[in-house]
Amino acid sequence: MTHKQTHTMDRVEKSACIGGEMSQSILLILVATLGIVLMNTCAKVGSVAHGPIEMVFYFLLIGVLVSGPYTIWVGKIPDMRLLPWMIGIGVFAAVQQLAKTTAYQLSEASLLAPYTYTAIVWATLTGWILWQDLPTVPVVIGTAVVIGCNLYILLKERC
Repeated sequence: MTHKQTHTMDRVEKSACIGGEMSQSILLILVATLGIVLMNTCAKVGSVAHGPIEMVFYFLLIGVLVSGPYTIWVGKIPDMRLLPWMIGIGVFAAVQQLAKTTAYQLSEASLLAPYTYTAIVWATLTGWILWQDLPTVPVVIGTAVVIGCNLYILLKERC
């Protein structure tokens, strides 16, 4: 294990558990995950009656309306060096939402769910390419178990 991996692992362990209790970061990611599930459910239900472009338009519009007041009172003008990254976030979010809504319109959510775990692979590749951050052995094993179980479920449902 490299020094960078050891430092990253120490930082993650310290931020994940404080005094044996869940830290704020874990609680926030659980809330975010619940939000993703609810958003996907809304996309599936909404895509039955409306097209993907209309659904994504309302998704983005409501997102702006909900986050707008926070931005006005608490936000600050961002550093312009971050502008390309912010544009990337907006473009990638819109593209992924459009692709996801279209997929939900075409297929059952249970069929699509296993494919969402490819995000683990994409996140690992991105971390490696951009930050030379490689996953630890326990992370690789856990990822293999999760992906393997989902592939098993996918194959069982198709048969």
